[in-house]
Amino acid sequence: TGMAAINALTGILKTGSHIIAGDDLYGGTQRLLVQRLAEYRGINSSFVDLTDVTQLELAIKPDTKMIIFETPSNPLQKIVDIKAVTTIAHRHGIIVAVDNSFMSPWLQQPLNFGADVVIHSATKYLSGHADACGGFLVVNNEELATKLAFIQNAEGSALAPFEAWLILRGIKTLGLRISAQEQNAKAVIKFLQQQKVVGKIYYPTLETHPGVKIHMRQASGGGNIIAIETATTEDAITIANSCTLFKRTVSFGSVCSSLNIPGYTSHRAIKDKKNKLLRNLLRLSIGIENHCDLTADLAQAFALVGK
Repeated sequence: TGMAAINALTGILKTGSHIIAGDDLYGGTQRLLVQRLAEYRGINSSFVDLTDVTQLELAIKPDTKMIIFETPSNPLQKIVDIKAVTTIAHRHGIIVAVDNSFMSPWLQQPLNFGADVVIHSATKYLSGHADACGGFLVVNNEELATKLAFIQNAEGSALAPFEAWLILRGIKTLGLRISAQEQNAKAVIKFLQQQKVVGKIYYPTLETHPGVKIHMRQASGGGNIIAIETATTEDAITIANSCTLFKRTVSFGSVCSSLNIPGYTSHRAIKDKKNKLLRNLLRLSIGIENHCDLTADLAQAFALVGK
């Protein structure tokens, strides 16, 4: 899985190492860093807003060995300047790992901007059909590749043959799927911008997004993930329960549209003040269905809010 890949990556670190992590990460990654690595392996993490590289400079310690972040992040779509982070990190001899699951290699290639490792949850776009679980670590350094291959072999976290076949099948249509999903996402955003029940919209290529210029320097599109704020948690629950085409699931990136409320699902382990925001948030993953059907499904769900 994607989490098995991240766990294998952290296997190259020794006890006493320090990780700098982005402050908006998939809940499972945060759980691994805080509840597993810190408690059982003596590897501590600091969560930093990496959209501000001055904060990165301040967070680096003598024992900092790795930086892990997502761009765009899950679910608030924060944008991190990959090249700026890697420039600082490499000056200190620190490995940079970018979780690229939201973009896929079709829209963004972090190795081209200096990253040492790219993480993919292959369960998402690379499979594309919600029928396989997998995780990839992509590197361009033979020594690092050898270390990771040893860990996967020693710990048994390598991908099973059937899942590998399913994902290879999915990759053949990656570009076609993402292009269709992105076009649908743009149509859905136009609809969402006209809805009173929708508050803030999170999408990396919107003109109002603070990181749009950086994102468009390092990616070729916005993808198909849209996050929207609602006024209350009850509104988010009403919409999630009332949609029929949008299926409720933690995953994303499938040809079938889906949604979830991160505060109750993928990020439920987060107990700080951020959790309230994540319970008023709907994360939509746009599929390849007819966009008119998708907006009609959302419209009928929005009409039930407050009733």
